[in-house]
Amino acid sequence: MSTPESFRLAIIRNPFERHIRDERVIEFEDAPTIQTLVGEYLPAGTEFAASINGELIPVEAWTTYQIKPTDQLVIAPRVLKGAGRALASIAMIAVMVAAPWLGAWRRRRCLVRARPR
Repeated sequence: MSTPESFRLAIIRNPFERHIRDERVIEFEDAPTIQTLVGEYLPAGTEFAASINGELIPVEAWTTYQIKPTDQLVIAPRVLKGAGRALASIAMIAVMVAAPWLGAWRRRRCLVRARPR
Protein backbone atom coordinates (compact mmCIF):
# COMPACT_ATOMS: atom_id res chain seq x y z
CA MET A 1 0.00 0.00 0.00
CA SER A 2 1.45 3.37 -1.02
CA THR A 3 1.36 6.47 1.10
CA PRO A 4 -0.95 9.19 -0.24
CA GLU A 5 0.76 12.25 -1.65
CA SER A 6 -0.67 15.76 -1.75
CA PHE A 7 -0.68 19.02 -3.69
CA ARG A 8 -2.14 22.47 -3.11
CA LEU A 9 -5.30 23.58 -4.91
CA ALA A 10 -6.49 27.21 -4.95
CA ILE A 11 -9.86 28.02 -6.51
CA ILE A 12 -10.63 31.65 -7.35
CA ARG A 13 -14.36 32.06 -7.88
CA ASN A 14 -14.43 35.79 -8.76
CA PRO A 15 -11.83 36.95 -11.31
CA PHE A 16 -12.15 40.55 -10.10
CA GLU A 17 -11.33 39.61 -6.49
CA ARG A 18 -8.42 37.21 -6.96
CA HIS A 19 -7.27 37.62 -3.37
CA ILE A 20 -10.37 35.73 -2.17
CA ARG A 21 -9.54 32.05 -2.69
CA ASP A 22 -10.67 28.66 -1.57
CA GLU A 23 -7.39 26.91 -0.75
CA ARG A 24 -7.06 23.25 0.16
CA VAL A 25 -4.55 20.45 0.25
CA ILE A 26 -5.66 17.48 -1.86
CA GLU A 27 -4.34 14.03 -1.03
CA PHE A 28 -4.15 11.39 -3.75
CA GLU A 29 -2.76 7.96 -4.49
CA ASP A 30 -3.22 8.03 -8.28
CA ALA A 31 -2.28 11.38 -9.80
CA PRO A 32 -5.44 13.18 -10.97
CA THR A 33 -5.64 15.25 -14.15
CA ILE A 34 -6.67 18.90 -14.23
CA GLN A 35 -9.86 17.92 -16.08
CA THR A 36 -10.82 15.52 -13.28
CA LEU A 37 -10.31 18.21 -10.62
CA VAL A 38 -12.23 20.87 -12.56
CA GLY A 39 -15.13 18.45 -13.00
CA GLU A 40 -15.10 17.56 -9.31
CA TYR A 41 -14.70 20.98 -7.66
CA LEU A 42 -16.20 23.51 -10.10
CA PRO A 43 -19.65 24.09 -11.64
CA ALA A 44 -20.25 23.01 -15.22
CA GLY A 45 -20.87 25.62 -17.89
CA THR A 46 -18.23 28.14 -16.79
CA GLU A 47 -14.92 28.58 -18.57
CA PHE A 48 -11.87 28.36 -16.34
CA ALA A 49 -8.14 28.91 -16.68
CA ALA A 50 -5.69 26.68 -14.84
CA SER A 51 -2.07 27.31 -13.92
CA ILE A 52 0.41 24.99 -12.30
CA ASN A 53 3.25 26.61 -10.37
CA GLY A 54 2.52 29.91 -12.14
CA GLU A 55 2.49 28.48 -15.70
CA LEU A 56 -0.79 28.67 -17.63
CA ILE A 57 -1.84 25.22 -18.85
CA PRO A 58 -3.78 25.12 -22.16
CA VAL A 59 -7.22 23.49 -21.99
CA GLU A 60 -6.09 20.86 -24.51
CA ALA A 61 -3.54 19.55 -21.96
CA TRP A 62 -6.01 19.24 -19.06
CA THR A 63 -6.85 15.62 -19.85
CA THR A 64 -3.22 14.50 -20.04
CA TYR A 65 -1.38 16.60 -17.44
CA GLN A 66 -1.11 14.65 -14.21
CA ILE A 67 -0.61 16.55 -10.98
CA LYS A 68 2.69 16.00 -9.19
CA PRO A 69 3.06 16.05 -5.38
CA THR A 70 4.90 19.38 -5.35
CA ASP A 71 2.50 21.18 -7.72
CA GLN A 72 0.34 24.14 -6.81
CA LEU A 73 -2.75 24.32 -9.00
CA VAL A 74 -4.71 27.58 -9.30
CA ILE A 75 -8.06 27.56 -11.11
CA ALA A 76 -9.91 30.80 -11.89
CA PRO A 77 -12.84 31.80 -14.11
CA ARG A 78 -11.70 32.95 -17.52
CA VAL A 79 -12.53 36.57 -18.30
CA LEU A 80 -13.85 36.46 -21.84
CA LYS A 81 -13.07 39.02 -24.50
CA GLY A 82 -16.72 40.13 -24.59
CA ALA A 83 -16.48 41.36 -20.98
CA GLY A 84 -14.78 44.54 -22.19
CA ARG A 85 -17.67 45.25 -24.52
CA ALA A 86 -20.15 44.77 -21.69
CA LEU A 87 -18.27 47.26 -19.51
CA ALA A 88 -18.15 49.73 -22.41
CA SER A 89 -21.92 49.41 -22.83
CA ILE A 90 -22.48 50.07 -19.12
CA ALA A 91 -20.22 53.14 -19.29
CA MET A 92 -22.07 54.42 -22.36
CA ILE A 93 -25.43 54.09 -20.57
CA ALA A 94 -24.03 55.94 -17.55
CA VAL A 95 -22.88 58.80 -19.80
CA MET A 96 -26.30 58.93 -21.50
CA VAL A 97 -28.04 59.15 -18.13
CA ALA A 98 -25.65 61.80 -16.77
CA ALA A 99 -25.42 63.95 -19.92
CA PRO A 100 -28.67 65.92 -19.49
CA TRP A 101 -27.82 66.76 -15.89
CA LEU A 102 -24.27 67.76 -16.74
CA GLY A 103 -25.47 69.79 -19.74
CA ALA A 104 -28.04 71.67 -17.65
CA TRP A 105 -25.44 72.42 -14.97
CA ARG A 106 -22.96 73.70 -17.56
CA ARG A 107 -25.63 75.85 -19.26
CA ARG A 108 -26.78 77.37 -15.96
CA ARG A 109 -23.18 78.17 -15.07
CA CYS A 110 -22.64 79.90 -18.45
CA LEU A 111 -25.85 81.94 -18.07
CA VAL A 112 -24.79 83.11 -14.62
CA ARG A 113 -21.47 84.35 -16.01
CA ALA A 114 -23.15 86.06 -19.00
CA ARG A 115 -25.46 88.25 -16.89
CA PRO A 116 -24.60 91.93 -17.09
CA ARG A 117 -23.52 93.51 -13.86
